[in-house]
Amino acid sequence: MFERTATQHLNSWLKKKRRKPLILRGARQVGKSTLVRMFAQSSGLKLHEINLERNLYLNDIFKKLDTELILRELEALSDKIRTANSILFLDEIQATPYALQALRYLYEDHPELPVVAAGSLLEFTLSDHSFSMPVGRIEYYHLHPFSFKEYLGAISPRLLAEQNNLSIHTPLPTTVIWSSKNGHPVKRLLPEKNYSQKHLGFYIPEMSGDGDSYKTFRCT
Repeated sequence: MFERTATQHLNSWLKKKRRKPLILRGARQVGKSTLVRMFAQSSGLKLHEINLERNLYLNDIFKKLDTELILRELEALSDKIRTANSILFLDEIQATPYALQALRYLYEDHPELPVVAAGSLLEFTLSDHSFSMPVGRIEYYHLHPFSFKEYLGAISPRLLAEQNNLSIHTPLPTTVIWSSKNGHPVKRLLPEKNYSQKHLGFYIPEMSGDGDSYKTFRCT
């Protein structure tokens, strides 16, 4: 399994003495949910994942701002959350906007519980509601799409040493090019302004689905 550089940020966040709930922001399909699952597994944490998009009724529960009630309802969907080495993951938090407001009270009432939330297009969600974000009670981290550096590390750690030798005037190593045949589509990972087709040294046909992901990313 490849490692995202964002894992380092999550490790630092988890070790903080005054750890606040963390909101992962970013476009859909950039790996927010996968990142949290990988982090929980590598850190030996018991993951309690709640997909709020599939449990919209929880919005009324979050609105009450009663953390005991909130945790009881969440535990009905998962195992007991308030145990050692547990982490609570609220996925698709934009689907239940009052969960954003409730994060403040989870932080104040249960500071020992690591809470991560993931959402997309939160600005649009907040514009439709009167409450404001709990300033000073949550943290943000914006997750970008899989980077070229992460791509090199996924292919082979040895290629990371070659990164500083790359420029727009030199072609990519043959290993990087041919690895795209093994499930690593180069086109998704290279910034368009930095690498053109002639620098890649080979032709990459258009791949279905890329346009939608790009447009979504542009909207965040």
